[in-house]
Amino acid sequence: MDKPVSREQTIIGPLKIWDKLELVFEEDGKQGRYRTRVEDVEGDSLVIDRPSLLTGDALFRIGAAFVAWFIKSDSAYTFAGRVLKRIEGDLDVYWISKPSSVDRNQRRRFYRIADDSPVTVILADHLIKEQDPETEVKVFEGIALDISGNGMHLRSKLDADVGAKVLLTPRFKDLKREFFLIGVIRRKENLSDNWYGYGIEFFTIEEVRQLFSSFPAHILPKQYLTFNENQRSLLLNHIFAKQLALKKKGLI
Repeated sequence: MDKPVSREQTIIGPLKIWDKLELVFEEDGKQGRYRTRVEDVEGDSLVIDRPSLLTGDALFRIGAAFVAWFIKSDSAYTFAGRVLKRIEGDLDVYWISKPSSVDRNQRRRFYRIADDSPVTVILADHLIKEQDPETEVKVFEGIALDISGNGMHLRSKLDADVGAKVLLTPRFKDLKREFFLIGVIRRKENLSDNWYGYGIEFFTIEEVRQLFSSFPAHILPKQYLTFNENQRSLLLNHIFAKQLALKKKGLI
């Protein structure tokens, strides 16, 4: 009996068959983001399944250029390509150009961009210790100076120590959703007029449970238990779209 063919074929660098891709198209001032998966390799082409629209109104069409990105455990990666052709059948598939190289962004950086979105901040340890429902939980406001897929620089009048865990709710002006994040303060800087600058790393709920096993995350408000890898992908979509817009304007 023949052995089944392995589908874990490496294409180039970290890119493999079955990897999920996000394809970003720009045309006439419009942008569209699509999700797909690498099904196979045919010579100098990648075979992908029918893409599904995530957001935007730029069309996925034959001949269109795109920037693709995918995430591995150590980093996020990108490559540029073009849609080559469509193969009709029971399940439509498309051929896109096979990359000759991929670009790596370190995990600690992902796609870090400048930002000025308001952020609500709560000290997680204070919230956990003060379980009396009549105890008022202190809520602070701040501004995200920049943000990536796993961290942000924050300016706030919150006075907290390095290592403190915080609950963050950034409110992006051009994104119609909120993210509820659990983070840890990694750096602190004293600014003027009782303001502080913080470097904060935030984590998916799966990472919180693995890295901070003694931290009672289960007693936090339920919305802070929702940030998973899918949510991180949505956040990265937003950041990456802004990066592409800045590149197009020649600002980065």
